[in-house]
Amino acid sequence: PFPVERFDAIKDSIGWYGCRCSYLEVLKKASGMSFIMEDDCQFLYDWSFIESIMEQLPEDWDCLYLGATLNEMLKRYSDNLYHLQKGWTTHAILFNGRKVPDFILAHEANIRKIDVFMADQVQPNFKCFLTYPMTATQRSSYSNVIRRSQDYAVIKQRYEMYVK
Repeated sequence: PFPVERFDAIKDSIGWYGCRCSYLEVLKKASGMSFIMEDDCQFLYDWSFIESIMEQLPEDWDCLYLGATLNEMLKRYSDNLYHLQKGWTTHAILFNGRKVPDFILAHEANIRKIDVFMADQVQPNFKCFLTYPMTATQRSSYSNVIRRSQDYAVIKQRYEMYVK
């Protein structure tokens, strides 16, 4: 329901570094509400369901993750939203305006893995949410980050463990 622009990934022999560089370049172009989706993103629900979840967001929300690899219990915000803390992966994130992209870019020199930076620096300091149920994951595929085929079942397993 919105224009899409494809960005060719920046390749690097260190896979996570290429992912980091690609993400930062895309964030430089972001404006208004932006949705960054990786090429191995797999939607679990149609966009109309995601839009209905977005209606539950507060006006001043910053990030909406459609899925994440969780590392701790989350607090429920509404019927279909949880406050996100310590969530890794960047396969499908909506950004509400320039506040978070500008924060990330201001810290570019200190960023190694982009998803770890977001879990450690963005999620505790901004209004970040995760959809319930998880509305997107990563499909099993070859990962340039770890340089082998990856089954991302761990995303769903950790989601079910930490979202009750």
